[in-house]
Amino acid sequence: MLVAIEACSLLRGLVLLLSFPLVIVSYFFFSEALGIKILIFISFSGLKIRDIELTSRAVLPRFYAADVRAESFEVFDKCKRKVVVMANPTVMVEPFAKNFLGGDMVLGTEIEVNTKTKKATGFVKFWWGN
Repeated sequence: MLVAIEACSLLRGLVLLLSFPLVIVSYFFFSEALGIKILIFISFSGLKIRDIELTSRAVLPRFYAADVRAESFEVFDKCKRKVVVMANPTVMVEPFAKNFLGGDMVLGTEIEVNTKTKKATGFVKFWWGN
C-alpha cells in the first residue's frame, strides 16, 4: 500500500484497498500465490521501476527494521554468506537487506519490466521459476 501510494497516487491506493475482498477470496480459496500476484499487479503495473526503487529505499526501511528481531540479526550477522529469501518483490526488499542488514543476495519475487519503457508490467516471475 505504501509503495502504491508513494510511487503513484492515492487513486492506486484506493483501488488496492477496494480489491481486498478479491485478494482474500483468491488467497484462501484458490492459492496464496494468486492473491499475492493480484496485489503486486495492482500495486506496480505501469510504474517506472526507478520510482519503485526510490520509494522502497525511502519508505520501507523503517517498517522492515521494526520486524527484525535482535536475536535473529545476531545469528544472521555471524554468517559468512548472507542470503535473504522473501516472497516480497526483490525490488522492495533488496535495498534494506543489503544496506541495513549487510546481506549479500536477495531471492524473491521478480517483477517483470518492459525493457523499452522501463516500466513494471505488473506480472511476476518467482525466483524458483514459476
